[in-house]
Amino acid sequence: VQYRIKHGDCKVKQDRTIFEIGSKPRQLMNFVRKQRYRYTKYQRNVRATSESDTFKRKATVENFGDDIGFLNRLDFIWYAADTPKPWDECFEELNLFQKEHGHTRVPQLYPLNQKMASWVHSQRKNYEYLKSGKTSPLSAERIDKLEKIGFVWKQRFGRPKKGDECY
Repeated sequence: VQYRIKHGDCKVKQDRTIFEIGSKPRQLMNFVRKQRYRYTKYQRNVRATSESDTFKRKATVENFGDDIGFLNRLDFIWYAADTPKPWDECFEELNLFQKEHGHTRVPQLYPLNQKMASWVHSQRKNYEYLKSGKTSPLSAERIDKLEKIGFVWKQRFGRPKKGDECY
């Protein structure tokens, strides 16, 4: 409830925000994981149709049904896939960087946002894997999104050539 009040949603992320709630680190994330696990177990039991599962199903509904209603009223995110994907979050950060700087050539060591810098480097590596026929999490849709904002696939190293924009 405290997280919902403070952040306006129940999209609990595994980052420094969980350490702000309570004195025990990871307390909130552990609670979220447990509720998601219980919900998944609850859903399986509700779908059970054999008579031998009737007792388990009844016990699960009685023990967890009220919790589901309460957490639903808080707009609790039951499936981690319902939260914004890290790729999309990093893409948005890169998009903001591009709008501010006019390019997407984020240095590999970028102290203002090292997470984004590492992500950009990973996109280039994943693209190389894809082009060499290896498996890669980089989809055609993601490549298209990156190219639409002018993503540079090959980062040049060394001194800029005459006439090149310096960064």
